[in-house]
Amino acid sequence: MPVFKIIRILILLTLFLALAFYAQQQKLKSRSWAEPLQLVIYPINAEHGNPAVDDYIRELDDSVFAPIDRFFAEQSRDYDLIVQQPTVTRLGPAVSVQPPPAPLPNAGYAAIIWWGIKFRYWVYRNTPDSDSNIRRIRVFVQYHTAGKDKHLQHSLGLDKGLVALVQAFAAIEQDQQNN
Repeated sequence: MPVFKIIRILILLTLFLALAFYAQQQKLKSRSWAEPLQLVIYPINAEHGNPAVDDYIRELDDSVFAPIDRFFAEQSRDYDLIVQQPTVTRLGPAVSVQPPPAPLPNAGYAAIIWWGIKFRYWVYRNTPDSDSNIRRIRVFVQYHTAGKDKHLQHSLGLDKGLVALVQAFAAIEQDQQNN
């Protein structure tokens, strides 16, 4: 075999092993409950600059998401977790770039896998900080104007990568349901 081919295979194998090791570390550390998981909420105006949604996003603060931490704390007592507060939820900066459109419910495996790749790349490009993602769940929330009989798409998440895309209404009376 030519030397170039051997070097190329070794580089790809090293990259694959590094990614597999990182994914395994993330899985183990995020499920050990030895330390609180960081939940970072990144709001997105799903209606491309709708002023009502922008105003709602501007009014958000960490206190809006406090019920999430209370819920996990209550549930942790049922499972005898070591940590008293299993999650710490905070609001991250708003993201202005829209994520790739979600696959249709009847999409095939190839379309779903392709969406997962595009979504991971979008997350990489649009996570506005460089904190470690080993113990951090990034939740991108697309806010929509509320309306009677208005239905939203399903929320989606990727276990490997600890990322989620949530569809929610931009209305104070919906905060509890959004959480």
